[in-house]
Amino acid sequence: MVHLFQYTVFLDHLKEYIGQQKERAFKPYLVRDVVYFLCNLLSSFPALRLATLNSFGRFLEHVVASSDACELLSEHLHFIVSSLLEVENVDPASEISQKSLTLLRFLILQHSAAFAGAIGKLNYLPKDERFDQLRLAISRQKTIGHENVLPREEIAALIELPNLRYEDLAALKIVLTTKKKDLKLLCDELSEQSASSGANGESVLHRLVYTLLEVVRSSPFDKRSMEALRCLSEIGPIDLGTMLLKSDAEMIATIRYSFKALGSSNIN
Repeated sequence: MVHLFQYTVFLDHLKEYIGQQKERAFKPYLVRDVVYFLCNLLSSFPALRLATLNSFGRFLEHVVASSDACELLSEHLHFIVSSLLEVENVDPASEISQKSLTLLRFLILQHSAAFAGAIGKLNYLPKDERFDQLRLAISRQKTIGHENVLPREEIAALIELPNLRYEDLAALKIVLTTKKKDLKLLCDELSEQSASSGANGESVLHRLVYTLLEVVRSSPFDKRSMEALRCLSEIGPIDLGTMLLKSDAEMIATIRYSFKALGSSNIN
């Protein structure tokens, strides 16, 4: 707790630096470091969540007040929103939940103009009246700029999230089912890589498959893992000949059993 307080005081002293215009080279790295540190703190130390959220809120206020707020925060918005939702869902009636919602509204509603492009790339939020305004704002931005978002970019953004929610996976499934041509291009690229010099493990499609398999293995037979399986079925058979997806007996057994469970259900 003491170290968090010291960190917060240090961030308060950086307010003037973040808002100044003369020197910008270091600011993106500073903002990224603070965002990832505080988001990881939210996930790792439940006892410090409220204090961390208060510190995070003060820092975000400093950043959005600067003229280059869009440049500094847009690429991290997906990660921030996912992290806030993760702690918000633990206890919707708690002060932590209310503070998380306040920060979500601060970024998505109060500063929708500054982060319009990044908001349009967010996945849909849970179907709960608490998120009605937020879902509407995200949907509006998707309608405005959805045609500019490439499937490769959407998939890459998902892979970087600290925790794939059911809503993230449902959004991914929409991408995979509605953009089959783009998905086929990614598969063709992967086939060409494998045929020429062997897969190097850097393909976004390989990373996506690996991430989905990890979701299935870590949380089998709930709606989250079932949605991950549906995403895998949309991708279809591809060459997984890479060290990244090295054969794993436990993984294979889990996937086979889960697919049987999915096949026996009536949910499409």
